[in-house]
Amino acid sequence: MLREGATAQYGSDAIAGVLNYGLRDDQGIELVGRAGQYYDGDGESYQIAGNAGLKSDFGFINVTGECYDEKQTSRGVTRPSAANFAASFPALAPQLPNYPLPVQIWGSSPSHGYKAVVNSAINVTEDSKIYFFGNYAKNKGNQSFNYRAPVSSTAVDSNGVVRNQGANGAFNNTFFLTPCPAGNATCPAGGFVRDGNTFRFAQLYPAGFTPRFVGETEERYGVLGYKGTAGKFSYDVSGTLARNKLSLSMYSSANFSYGPATQTSFEFGDLIQKEMNFNADFTYAADIDFAAPLTISAGAEYRKETYEQTAGDPQSYGAEPYAVAQQLYDQTAPGVYILSGATAAQGVGASGYAGTSPATAGKFSQKNYGAYVGLETDITDAFTVGAAGRYEHYNTFGDAWVGKVNALYKIADALSIRGSFGTGFHAPSPGQSNVSIVTTSFNNGVAFQSGTYPTNNPVAQYYGATNLTPEKSTNYGLGFILEPLSAMTITVDGYQIDLRNRIGLTSPFIVTAADLAAQPSLLPVGVDGQVQYFTNGFKTRTRGVDVVAT
Repeated sequence: MLREGATAQYGSDAIAGVLNYGLRDDQGIELVGRAGQYYDGDGESYQIAGNAGLKSDFGFINVTGECYDEKQTSRGVTRPSAANFAASFPALAPQLPNYPLPVQIWGSSPSHGYKAVVNSAINVTEDSKIYFFGNYAKNKGNQSFNYRAPVSSTAVDSNGVVRNQGANGAFNNTFFLTPCPAGNATCPAGGFVRDGNTFRFAQLYPAGFTPRFVGETEERYGVLGYKGTAGKFSYDVSGTLARNKLSLSMYSSANFSYGPATQTSFEFGDLIQKEMNFNADFTYAADIDFAAPLTISAGAEYRKETYEQTAGDPQSYGAEPYAVAQQLYDQTAPGVYILSGATAAQGVGASGYAGTSPATAGKFSQKNYGAYVGLETDITDAFTVGAAGRYEHYNTFGDAWVGKVNALYKIADALSIRGSFGTGFHAPSPGQSNVSIVTTSFNNGVAFQSGTYPTNNPVAQYYGATNLTPEKSTNYGLGFILEPLSAMTITVDGYQIDLRNRIGLTSPFIVTAADLAAQPSLLPVGVDGQVQYFTNGFKTRTRGVDVVAT
């Protein structure tokens, strides 16, 4: 593990350190099976995994695979609004979501999937090899959203306070389905006749509904490289392709703005992240008049990162006839109508999550290249020093320079001290700069729409958004190594990471009627909805001490 300014060697992603993992290259066969469940009798869990490896003078290949199935757990009680409904309408109680379990599941969500990893190498010469490793994984999870009650009721909370268990607003609305007659001057186009041709959402969901949110991930990753040594010189050249796709959908939901024409299942589109990397790393051990050779390391990298959002079903994001209030007319005589009122406007998009529209779909890319140089040597048998520096150029925001210095001094055979100082940076990803999501949230049982918008979107800019800039860090470390016995080593390291321009979501902005009038693009969120966007708005300091005994 490296904490100190690891961006100097590894680049933007290592702003506060880096962990290196080793892949298996051993020979043999290993099989693992697991089955179990929780004491309460739910949450069944099954897993089958295996590893097989072959080695020879030509190289090796090692393959690991796993498949698993995790059932859901339920650790909550049903909501008071559902209990009240069951007591008031016993004949409809079996139509409550998840009946006889709670209408809203609190616990582990069900998931199943499989994954595979291959690690391999072919020896080209005694001192060089071609290597390849990659993985493929797929997972599908299913999560319970909040319950939408069809009727209002009251309940007493744990503090003895009577609280309203409000019905979802769509259940309180009557949708009038007869349009005004064509060409009638007293009942204009776009109006509706107040008659018995109506629809209420209780006809679709008599006992309310609980949307189920489904996410399916597919991951692909592969690295092909060539590495070796030639005397005091070593090299490693590689290319990487990676892709991660998240497909989102929902069932047992509705788009209220479509009234009786609503779907109950929705495809929201895909969120896709792609990366392409080319790396070249070199080291050389130069003999100079020090206690050890000077290790010179250098390297270069090219990277292209692409974030993509694909459009969902039209109804998943759409705002259709009932997104605006219906103007209602009563017939007072044959062919004569008078305006008699209006219905409530309905929320747009699927209840729980709004899909990606063609307006926000698209691909967003970022390219960068970088180079680094590092030096490390033992000046004396007791004193080791090192330094590294890195330059990066991004087509989205420009240049960045980072560096680090480190040293270790051996006071005695059993005691050494070490320290480091470094700087780091982290470039905002195309996803952070371009994400666009609208979800349904709840506050004290009242539903509202919450939108996260790209910094270049008119909605975000209306609330003050500016383009994201890189995060920057300063890293400090100081510690000692103690070897009290020949077979024991104890290390104690203190560290501090100061992070500036940290990227995170803003506090929510509450949408008012005036905001909606000034910025019509706020319609998917609506009045009393909330808006957020990513911003460089935070400064953090992390301090810690690591103690390791071996």
